[in-house]
Amino acid sequence: SDIIFTITASRQVVFVNQAFIQKTGYNRQDALSLPLPDIIVSADQIMDHLSEADRESGRLRDIEFILTNKNRSESLYQANITIGRDSRGRRTYTFIARDITETKKMLNDLIDSEQKFKAITENTTDAVFLLSRLNILYSNPSAVLMLGYPRDDLQGRNFTDLITSDYQHVFLDRYQRRLKGQAIPSVFRVFLSPRHGTTKQVELSINVFQYKEETAEVVIARDTTEKTLLEQQLIQAEKLASLGQLVTGISHELNNKLQPIFIYCQLLKMNPFAEKVIAQLDGIEASANSAKIILESLLKFGRPG
Repeated sequence: SDIIFTITASRQVVFVNQAFIQKTGYNRQDALSLPLPDIIVSADQIMDHLSEADRESGRLRDIEFILTNKNRSESLYQANITIGRDSRGRRTYTFIARDITETKKMLNDLIDSEQKFKAITENTTDAVFLLSRLNILYSNPSAVLMLGYPRDDLQGRNFTDLITSDYQHVFLDRYQRRLKGQAIPSVFRVFLSPRHGTTKQVELSINVFQYKEETAEVVIARDTTEKTLLEQQLIQAEKLASLGQLVTGISHELNNKLQPIFIYCQLLKMNPFAEKVIAQLDGIEASANSAKIILESLLKFGRPG
């Protein structure tokens, strides 16, 4: 599962999820107390990326970084980073990252035989396809599980047919450019159509190599449907936190405006000439009390936790 951690602009780690603890070996207290450079190699470069995104889009995608585990071993991760603010108004950067160490190693190793290729791909959780001129020569068990097709049904099929029609042009553009040796994004997003059920949002990478003395392509697909839902939930939570701060501020201001109404009602009631308007003053005071109750409800909504 993906690791999730949040840092502030001052390089303080303020949140880690259970997957982070399990994969890095740090306990939660250690992770929240260590300096960022002790956890992330080239932390200065990462912070520069974050500062640049802060001035531009407000989000970063597919950022690769090396994370140092407790035993001092290093793992390569790829992250999508969401920029927001916490309940104290501090700028925060939330990383949703996956370990791509094995994937990178797989792509960097020379695949010199079909047996070696299968040994690498059979046990990976990513869907892996071996293509030749877009036709599927091989699909690993994770690809079969993701799409719901028997492996024999995938064999010989044009890979483009598995992509939804509105994203086929994206894939074909990246595919043709990769074959020509042109630079393309290391990972890009498309939607695949499984045999049954709803479409799958995936991140694809395309790599060209020599297979049996011919040019072939390895397409690796990772299902990001749940990760995207989690990102949307994080964004929604940040919006609600901002709304809570706004509601709290407005409620305080309006509550301050109600105090003179209560005071003047009491002063007017003490005036011996106000007997004829006591009922009207009681009505004003009752309305002000109703407004106060509403404001107290808004204040409860706006308080964190």
